[in-house]
Amino acid sequence: MVAQDNDETSGLLHLLKASSKQSVAKCCHLVVNSIVDPTLKLEAIKDLAKEVDLDSTESKDLCGALEALLGKVIYQGETSTIKNILPQDFHPSLRDLLTKVISSNMEDWRTLMLQQQVSIPKLVKFNWNLETENPSRAPSCVVNFETSEKMMDIDLSRETLNT
Repeated sequence: MVAQDNDETSGLLHLLKASSKQSVAKCCHLVVNSIVDPTLKLEAIKDLAKEVDLDSTESKDLCGALEALLGKVIYQGETSTIKNILPQDFHPSLRDLLTKVISSNMEDWRTLMLQQQVSIPKLVKFNWNLETENPSRAPSCVVNFETSEKMMDIDLSRETLNT
């Protein structure tokens, strides 16, 4: 794993202006929420500026640096990667605090991000049967699909099955 450039992580140093550990944690939560819902990004930048007493440029830098760090760590699923991502000369107390905050919230954040991920519906249940009991109708095959989103019944006639 290659450490990020100082330019990419320099925005994280704005967290040194935070008044408390809870303030740093709140900043991380704001950025995670903006990753999950990009419409919240501008609001997150404003909230970061208020939380850490930054101007808009510094707040954007902090948001971008936290997005990059949190995205990589949550994607890889290991907080030990923080030490590999940040440069060797990065502020040690801030590195430890970020590691603590991220490790204590990583599972929740990962679950939140996965819930927002666009994916195809998951097949939950599949069943089929041959319908021959109705004498006024030709025999057909009824296939039942239950996905994570909805339930479907498909009635297949003999002609359809032969094709």
